[in-house]
Amino acid sequence: LNADKKISPIDFDPTSGNSHNQFFRLQDMVSTLRPIVMANDHLVEKKTPISYLRILLRLPKEKFAAIAFISDQLRTARLRCLEDVIRYLFITQIAFEYCSESCKCLHNDTILYRNYIFCPEIVHALSRMFHLTSIGPNLQKNILVLRKSCINVEASDLPPLDVSLVNRSVSSSHNILPSLRLACVYRLIRLAAQVFLLYDNVLPKCVLTHLFRPLEMSLVNSNFLYHPAFIVDEVKSLSNAFKLNKNAPTPARLISDRRIFILNTLHSKDSDDFRKLSILPQLDPVFDERLCVNHDLNTKRILLRTVTKEKRCAMRNFRRDSQFLASHRLNIIKKSDYIREKKTKAILSSIRSLED
Repeated sequence: LNADKKISPIDFDPTSGNSHNQFFRLQDMVSTLRPIVMANDHLVEKKTPISYLRILLRLPKEKFAAIAFISDQLRTARLRCLEDVIRYLFITQIAFEYCSESCKCLHNDTILYRNYIFCPEIVHALSRMFHLTSIGPNLQKNILVLRKSCINVEASDLPPLDVSLVNRSVSSSHNILPSLRLACVYRLIRLAAQVFLLYDNVLPKCVLTHLFRPLEMSLVNSNFLYHPAFIVDEVKSLSNAFKLNKNAPTPARLISDRRIFILNTLHSKDSDDFRKLSILPQLDPVFDERLCVNHDLNTKRILLRTVTKEKRCAMRNFRRDSQFLASHRLNIIKKSDYIREKKTKAILSSIRSLED
C-alpha cells in the first residue's frame, strides 16, 4: 500500500497510451499489410491517417478512439486552403455515416426504442465551412467563393471529391478549382440537409433551432450569385426547413393533474391517513418555507424549536448546579469527619496520660 503503485482498470492496456497513439499504432499495423505497389508506372502512395477511419470505426475495441479523434479533428479544424475543406468534408461525412448507422430501432410490442449518437462537432464544422462562402473584406480567405459565373454547370459535370485530394502532396490544377469549389459547396449543402434531417427526428424543435442557429446565420450571409440553379434550389430548401423548424410550436410542459401530498410532521395522524389511502408521504423541500407547506404553521414550528432548545439549556444548567452542590456537601462532610477524628485522638491520648 505504501509503494505508490497505480492499478489499471480491467481490459485496459497501460502500454497503449492515449487515443492518438492507439490510432497511429493501428495505422502502422494496417499500412504494413498493404505494401507500396506500382500501377500504371505511377507510385501508389500510402494512405493518410484519415483514410483508415472507416476501418477503425468497424473495430469494436478501437471505434471509441476513432470517434474521439474525429471529434477532436472537427473541433480544432483549420480551414486554410481547398484541400483542408475537402479533408474535413470527408471527416464530417464519415462521422455522419457512423451516427446514422448507429441508430438502432428495437421493436418491443408497441414500444419503439431508439439509440442515437449526438455529435455537435459536425454542425459546428459545417457552419464554419458555410462561413467560407460569404463575401467580406477578406475575400482571399473565403475559399469557397466563386470569382466567375458557373450558372450553366450541371450536377453531372461536377468532379468527384476523390480521397487522394486530401493528401497535400497531390496538387490540383487551377483549371478545375472552380469545379472543385462547386463540388464542395454542393456536398456541403447536401450533408447539412442530411444532418438536419437526422436530428430532426430526435431533438425537440427549440433545441434543434438553437443547435443549427450558427449554420443558419452562415447560410444567410453566404453568396450564391454565381452558383447553378440546382445548388440555389438546395439552399432554398434548406432555408425553408430552418424556417419551418423555427416556427414550430413549442412543446407543452408536462403537467400532472394529481395532487402531491406532503407529509406534515406536526400532525402524526396525516401519515396514518396516507397509509389508509395507499399514498406514500412525500417531502417537497422548499428552503424558504422551512419544509412546511402551511405558512401559518411556520411560526408555531419555530416557537416549538425555540422552547425545546431553551428547555434543554435549562436542564443542562440544573444538572451542573446539582453536581456543584453535591461536591460542596461532600467536601463539608469530609472536613467535619476529619475534625471529629482529630478530637477523638486528642481525648484518647489525654486519658492514657492520666492512667500512667
